[in-house]
Amino acid sequence: MEKSNTIKEFFIRSELSQHDEGDCLPSEFESQLPAHIKLDDRPLGTGQLLDCWERLSFHDQSIFRNNMGIYHIY
Repeated sequence: MEKSNTIKEFFIRSELSQHDEGDCLPSEFESQLPAHIKLDDRPLGTGQLLDCWERLSFHDQSIFRNNMGIYHIY
């Protein structure tokens, strides 16, 4: 049976594996994204949802309807 790893050991092994396999960013890469992002997880009200819907192009509305099986939005 394999010895269980601590979380730190897991992250180190994972980082080394990514580096060896070439699927990580170069060390000189600097992200343009902020270090911290605040998400608003409050549910949207009906009015806000309709505002979002109306801002979508007809093409995007059609794709949404086709994928979700919704044909009328009131």
